[in-house]
Amino acid sequence: MPCEIKTIKDIDAQSGVDQSSVDKSTEKWLQRIHDKLNFLEWYAGHYHVESEEDGIRIMYEDYDEICEENN
Repeated sequence: MPCEIKTIKDIDAQSGVDQSSVDKSTEKWLQRIHDKLNFLEWYAGHYHVESEEDGIRIMYEDYDEICEENN
């Protein structure tokens, strides 16, 4: 059984917003992608927090260069 994206669930819980009224269609879409892929790193924004857990890095005010490594 696929695992839930814990980082996003934790951020939602910490937001202080009543989650029962929030549209979760984007999270559900991302969950379907997460469940189908094998990845080393996953980068996201939008959540207005900085977080890194289980290979998922959520950036708000931070940035990083993302590029393909040359062998």
